[in-house]
Amino acid sequence: MQPVFDAAQGVISTEVGYTGGEERDADYESVSGGNTAHIEAIQVTYDPTRIDYKSLLALYWENIDPFDAQGQFADKGKQYHTVIYY
Repeated sequence: MQPVFDAAQGVISTEVGYTGGEERDADYESVSGGNTAHIEAIQVTYDPTRIDYKSLLALYWENIDPFDAQGQFADKGKQYHTVIYY
């Protein structure tokens, strides 16, 4: 998802991280291995005068599979569920 948002006109920056877990210093190995309660997430910072929230949502829905309860594409597990935080 990060390249999709990075390429959008009006997106200032994206940052990949983890949310929802209790471990303070979660890392890729522990989260991707399903060893924490975290979900992999992307924070999108954007200029609302150049791209609106509706357009960001359209990019999101065009690039995920909302019917896959196991995760996304090659990434499977609860840490890859589709979630929108705003």
